[in-house]
Amino acid sequence: MWQVLGIAATDDPVAIRRAYAARLKALDPDRDPEEFWALRRAYESALARARHSARSPVPPPPQVPDAESNGGNAAENESENASGSDGNLVNTSELERDPVDSAAVRAPTETDMLLANAQAESGAALGRFRGALSERDWSAAARELVSASARGLLPLANEEAHAAEVMKGAMADRDLSAASFRAVAQQLHWDGPLTWSRGAHDKLRQQVWARIDAENWYTALLEQASYRPPGGLNLHGWLGGDPKQIERGAAMMVLGYTSANNARRLKKWLDPLLVQAEQHQPWLGNRIDPCVIETLRDRLIPPPKAKSGASWIWIFIAIALLQVLLALANKN
Repeated sequence: MWQVLGIAATDDPVAIRRAYAARLKALDPDRDPEEFWALRRAYESALARARHSARSPVPPPPQVPDAESNGGNAAENESENASGSDGNLVNTSELERDPVDSAAVRAPTETDMLLANAQAESGAALGRFRGALSERDWSAAARELVSASARGLLPLANEEAHAAEVMKGAMADRDLSAASFRAVAQQLHWDGPLTWSRGAHDKLRQQVWARIDAENWYTALLEQASYRPPGGLNLHGWLGGDPKQIERGAAMMVLGYTSANNARRLKKWLDPLLVQAEQHQPWLGNRIDPCVIETLRDRLIPPPKAKSGASWIWIFIAIALLQVLLALANKN
């Protein structure tokens, strides 16, 4: 435990938190999940040990009477304790019982005060986090959560649940821009594909990544549609000289900016774009018109081949030649 934290054994929660924060800066939880979990377990175990040490009262040392000063009066004192002034016997066990719990009146130690401060900081951080959630300020909520996590103010089991609260709110917020959504996910390290199982919120993580992937695709599509060659748009580039200009034409059709009349000529570029558009449609809403996608699909379907009449033409020609030959034969 202490070797993982990189410090000697201690009951000081401040030293434990500082060691945890220092080691956490050098770790990437996504790249080294096992090392991160080992560090976090060591951190929580060390804090639990510090709390246990602070709560365990230290018994006071027994008071031993001085034999020289009290030696002569020991028997007399014992006799007086056993009987009252009126000669009646007194239960000495009641006199020996201390009515006041020594642990309850024990003066708080420095560790007690440090733990109390840590609990106060944790409560304050959680309050700020809840306030940001109530105001639907997802970015501020993410910042508070990351800050509290870096300082070890929240239990590890609660961090993932709090992050899920933030991302659920951000996913449901229709007014949140794509850039802001991506920034919130980046703060919480939810902006990448799920490469290993983390727990109960894996499905939500996959949904967050699906939306980010859709936003990235849509941004790239807009960039393709806004392409302008150095010399300006020209017919030569449109006919095949400039691939980016052809990609621009396909992107413009998918976005519904231009007519789909020439869709068949751009089939090679439109086919993958249409597959991706249908995949990302749930996250893009009305930014991609389903009617445009359906129209392009219809235009890309090749027309049915007309039945050829060439065979009948050759039959008629053969019959005509045969009649000519018969006519010539009759004349001879």
